[in-house]
Amino acid sequence: MINYIRSLNPEEFHRLKSSSIGNRIIILDEVGSTNDYAKKIAYSEAEGTIVLSNTQTKGKGRLGRSWEAGINTDIAMSIILKPDTDILTAQRLTLIGGLAVSKAIKEASGEPAYIKWPNDIVLNNKKICGILAETSIQANKLGYCILGIGINVNSNNFKGELEKKAGSLFSEMRRHFSREEIIIKVIEEMNIYYPRYIKDGFSPFIEEYEDLCLNIGKEVRLVDGNTERTGFCEAVTNTGELVIKDKSGERYSVSAGEVSVRGLYGYL
Repeated sequence: MINYIRSLNPEEFHRLKSSSIGNRIIILDEVGSTNDYAKKIAYSEAEGTIVLSNTQTKGKGRLGRSWEAGINTDIAMSIILKPDTDILTAQRLTLIGGLAVSKAIKEASGEPAYIKWPNDIVLNNKKICGILAETSIQANKLGYCILGIGINVNSNNFKGELEKKAGSLFSEMRRHFSREEIIIKVIEEMNIYYPRYIKDGFSPFIEEYEDLCLNIGKEVRLVDGNTERTGFCEAVTNTGELVIKDKSGERYSVSAGEVSVRGLYGYL
C-alpha cells in the first residue's frame, strides 16, 4: 500500500520537464510560512525557484487570515517570480494561479475545481485552496512577486465553523492523493499560463476564467472597509476585476475587498 502521509520525496520532481518555473525546488521539513521564507531569499534566487514545506505553522491568506499545512498532509508552496511588469499586474497573478491550480486538481482528481474570485479554489462548495501574491519594490520597480499556494490535500481535521467552509481533496473524495503529483501538475500549468499572462495580459483567459468562476451569475455581497454592497455579478474584465450590477441597475467594477457568493460558505 502506498503511504501518502509522508515527507515530500525530492526524487519525484525529477519528472519535471525543463522549465523556468520549478528550475530549482527547495523542500523544508517545517517552516512558519513558505512565503516569508521565499521573501528572504528572493533577491538571491533565480525566477522560478519554488519553496515547499512538509509542515507550515504560520501561513497566511488574504486579509491576514491564517493557513496552516498539517504534517506531511497538505501543500505549502511559494513560487518566486520576477516579471518585468507593474505591481498591479503582478498582484493579479493570483488569478492565473487560480487557473493553474484548478486545472491541476481536475487532472489529478477527475473532479472539477472552481474558483471563487479572487483566490479561493472550491470543491463541492468547500474551500480547498488559497492563493496569495506578495510583492516587493526595489528602485521604484517591481523586485519580485511571491505567489503562495496552499492546498488542503490529505488533511481531514475541520471542526466547528471551519467544517462548513473548508475541506480537502481527501475529505471530499475519500481517497488519498500524491502531493508530488499535484505539485508537478501545478508547476506544469504555471509554465503555460504565466509567460502568456505576462506577455498578453489577462484578456486571453477571460472566457476560461468565467467558466470556472463561482461569482459569475450569482448574487454577491461586497465588503470593503466599512462599506457593504450587494449586487449581481455579471462578468470579469480584461484586467481581472468583477463587474457587478446593483439593485438600481448601476454597474461597477471591483478590484479589491471581500466578495461573498450567495449559497457559498454559509452566505444565504
